[in-house]
Amino acid sequence: MLTTQLLFGLAFTHSIPPILGNRFVLGFTEATFGPCLLAITVQWYKRSEQPFVTAIWQSMSALATSVASLYGWGFYQVPEASGLKGWQWVILALAIGSLISSSE
Repeated sequence: MLTTQLLFGLAFTHSIPPILGNRFVLGFTEATFGPCLLAITVQWYKRSEQPFVTAIWQSMSALATSVASLYGWGFYQVPEASGLKGWQWVILALAIGSLISSSE
């Protein structure tokens, strides 16, 4: 939920110092997520299967980054609407997706 709150805060920020502070805290939460989730996921497999699972994990991470880049490019093309620029719409969409996926 902390990540979702940080994303919503970032989407509606209009000056540089709060953006930098928010990105620092958001980066800290994101940097711990991937390695921890990978470690937890790999524990479910035999030692002989773990290298393959790790390779698939890293491949899907690269694919997700590629898809996210296309997603970001598409939103960057959105003209300024409701006082939000394209990059803010991307973050707002991610925040809404995060909110939906985190709700019970």
